[in-house]
Amino acid sequence: MNLKRYNVPPRYANAQASDFPDNVRKLVRESLDGPGFFIFGPVGVGKTHLSVAILRAWIDTGAVLTDKIGGMRLWGAPRVSAAYLSVPDLLSEIKATFDRDSGGSESQIIARYGQQTKGLILDDIGREHRTPWVMSIVYSVIEKRVSFMLPTIVTSNFTIYEIRSWDDAVSSRLSGLCQIELYGEDKRKQESVR
Repeated sequence: MNLKRYNVPPRYANAQASDFPDNVRKLVRESLDGPGFFIFGPVGVGKTHLSVAILRAWIDTGAVLTDKIGGMRLWGAPRVSAAYLSVPDLLSEIKATFDRDSGGSESQIIARYGQQTKGLILDDIGREHRTPWVMSIVYSVIEKRVSFMLPTIVTSNFTIYEIRSWDDAVSSRLSGLCQIELYGEDKRKQESVR
């Protein structure tokens, strides 16, 4: 399966749940039908890799199939509606709309990722400079996804408790997701040594 069409970076194109220990695979299997996952841990431990593996499982099981795209009914077989998006890329996409000729708006992008995309990976929450505007964008997307009960994966180097110190409303919504803590050595550093 080619995950490029979902904006998944090539590095993670072959991510599989089998790349992880039994306890992580078991937790993912047990929670696959739930609202989503909050995956946290230090840099380089496999958070993005695991999130893409979960996205692949959602696609395989049909959890991110939809008979609507952008609110319009489709003819024929349902289509997969999923995306990988880092928080910095989300913010850049919204900032690009500030140019009058961009053809989009902040609210359209929030709607696209907040309620029109069935399955979403929101990668690296907390890496951005946490201004009130940034936190309102992050809150808006997460709040819509939770309210519409859409499968969501959020990754972070920070715990729910740490996120609570910046924004209680965001942490409250994330706390409803299955929480998976990954730990260990930075795999990218280990690869560079080989």
